[in-house]
Amino acid sequence: MRPTRSTLSFGRFDFDRLADRLYRFALLFPLLLVAVFFLTVATIEAKAQEKNRPTCGTDLSAELTAEQKRAIGEKAAKVPAGEGIYWRIEKAGIAPSHLLGTIHVADKRVTELPEPIDADLRAADRLAVEVTEIGDAATAMGALYAKPDVLLLPNGQTLDDLIGAERRKKVDAMLEGRGIPPASVRTLKPWFIALNLAAPDCAALQAASPADVLDGTLIARKRADGSEVIGLETVEDQLSAISSLPMDAQIEQLVALADFGDRMNDTMETMIQLYLKGHIARIMPTLEAAFPNGGMLVGAGEGYAAVEKTLIDDRNLRMVEAMEPLLEKGNGFVAVGALHLPGEHGIVETLRNRGWSVTRAE
Repeated sequence: MRPTRSTLSFGRFDFDRLADRLYRFALLFPLLLVAVFFLTVATIEAKAQEKNRPTCGTDLSAELTAEQKRAIGEKAAKVPAGEGIYWRIEKAGIAPSHLLGTIHVADKRVTELPEPIDADLRAADRLAVEVTEIGDAATAMGALYAKPDVLLLPNGQTLDDLIGAERRKKVDAMLEGRGIPPASVRTLKPWFIALNLAAPDCAALQAASPADVLDGTLIARKRADGSEVIGLETVEDQLSAISSLPMDAQIEQLVALADFGDRMNDTMETMIQLYLKGHIARIMPTLEAAFPNGGMLVGAGEGYAAVEKTLIDDRNLRMVEAMEPLLEKGNGFVAVGALHLPGEHGIVETLRNRGWSVTRAE
């Protein structure tokens, strides 16, 4: 159900328009690579006959040379827990739990779980996800009403003040292509505009309801069987993470989207293909090779290190601390965005450093 209309407005921006925009586009992280793998509240409506199309983009890996693929493989091989989306978590005297890396699209290739994973989900006593409010547009709206500074530019600034006229034309053209009047978002922060542009325009990757994405289906199934479902974060936590991003980083990724936004469907398809193969550590190097000048879009901009620390590394630790009580009870099932799993500061290595045995379960 959509949030009720409100008469609240801040400056020249009407939150009535935002309510509809939130319900029709993604709300949360500004970087595409993060947005896809973290929680989304994507509700773009799709035609039923188009929604079941198996693909809507081209796998960019096919455009790479053998040398590029070799270099990507070598780089990924050095990343701890860089392969695999499904893990078994154990400690002496405690029933094992399982950890699934997710990708937040409604594509059936993702939402229809392999039988071994499906069986573990059915048998689990409790489920932990990043946030439990998937599909709850009212909660997202309430959080934004409480913190309008997260969304609105300060001191009367507009997008015109932040980016050059030539790039503004590109951004405006993309917005108009999505049916968004540029004037309606001129006072919004770049992260929100970018996330609107990053949302795929391919029906096969869109959700008629947030519950259609993988995380939403997991929540619905465990609630239906009476299991406990807990959130490792809140919407407010995630909005706070967004609000802490430097403005330069937000602008940099918006400009990157303006330059490469016409290949979002290809980017999504590439991510899905690598995800299904469990090649998580290859995702960002593959996109960087495909878009050598992609900057923040492929995790290569000057400000990306700060973004990675804020939106991935710091949250990894907080989520591990939140999930450990569930793990101590045993027989739990944890589902978080797949990009949270690999790396020295990833969830797998963090759990290992805190005394848990974590092994691939595929």
